[in-house]
Amino acid sequence: MQNMLFVLLASFAVRTANSLKLEDFRNTLTTYFDSIKRLAFHSDDTEASFDWVDDFEELLKRELPWWKSFDVYIKEKMPKKYDELIASIEDFVEVIVENETDFLVSDGEELRAEVLLENRGNLTYSIKEIMATYTVRWVDGMQTEYTCRPYMSSDAPLGLSQSFDLLNMYADQVQETLLNPGLDTLHDQVARPFDIEKFNELFRVMAKYVADLPAEQRAPYEDILARIRHQYAEPEIQRKTDSKFPLKFLKFGGFKVGEKT
Repeated sequence: MQNMLFVLLASFAVRTANSLKLEDFRNTLTTYFDSIKRLAFHSDDTEASFDWVDDFEELLKRELPWWKSFDVYIKEKMPKKYDELIASIEDFVEVIVENETDFLVSDGEELRAEVLLENRGNLTYSIKEIMATYTVRWVDGMQTEYTCRPYMSSDAPLGLSQSFDLLNMYADQVQETLLNPGLDTLHDQVARPFDIEKFNELFRVMAKYVADLPAEQRAPYEDILARIRHQYAEPEIQRKTDSKFPLKFLKFGGFKVGEKT
């Protein structure tokens, strides 16, 4: 979305949301968009229109409780272009009214990521590499893993922005693979049977080996077992819970919120 007031509103929503969580951002931005859309349905009109508006700025300040704070935010962020931006309010409102809220929020989410990245400090812990494995399991028991690995030109640690770029690149790679050569081709040419019972049988042998070790030696092996199970076992669904507690591996893949420490 190229409209600068739209960009500023997304940034404003990051600041005014209850938290930095995506859900809170979506709710806040949706509230802003919907309140503008409601103004467009003036009187008993059946179609959205602002033809009856003489002064957009005054209307928004008068009818929308949050607009005055947004106006201050515009001055704070772009003081030299403030007058120009206020003069473009009509175009901004048209963008909001003419597009579905879900589409607008989707664009806003991309801007949110940019805002958060720009305001993050340097990482405390250096990242060597980020890999992603996408697993496809078919009903007939066939399975394949598509592993994305970074192609780096140097050994310099990854920053947060580079990490995001890598993950976006991986998603593009996998989507393209699903389209060409396609899922059926993957099934026929590279997928192999994956017998979960055989996996569990082998895993029990490894787990027994670890259990038989002296207690003081088990910790690193137990961590390895957790990672193997996390990667290859049947996934387990975990509902959202309070993220203020530490994360732990789920027994069969994914993460869960642990006990308060």
